[in-house]
Amino acid sequence: MKPLLLISLLCTVLIYPSLGQINKYRSDRVAITSKVEGTNNWKDWSPYLVSDALIVIDQENKKIIIYNPHGEVSYDIIRTPKITQSSNDNKVTTLESVNDKGQKCIFALVGKTLSDVNEIYIQEGEIRCVYNISKNLN
Repeated sequence: MKPLLLISLLCTVLIYPSLGQINKYRSDRVAITSKVEGTNNWKDWSPYLVSDALIVIDQENKKIIIYNPHGEVSYDIIRTPKITQSSNDNKVTTLESVNDKGQKCIFALVGKTLSDVNEIYIQEGEIRCVYNISKNLN
């Protein structure tokens, strides 16, 4: 095996050992934005709203489920997670998924590790929301 590939694999396993496990996050606040009609620009974020959501990411079964007082929403993960480094020492784990209507959705988990996520951004069509994570249940 080539040394660079081996080092890459080891780094992925050491930095993100929880890939393949089930990660759970509790959110108490959510903000929403949408595209300005007829443009590629986004409106300002709404003020944070009270949220009682449980977000479960099961990478082994390729599922994301968001539970809230109004019910649950389920997504199927369709691509391998992409991990990038942000400018403030956080990692961003991006998960491409589809909802039950076949619409593509992008989840971006921001934090030092998957066990220490601060925010989860979701873009579904022309709507974006950000869940402020109040508790990591991992």
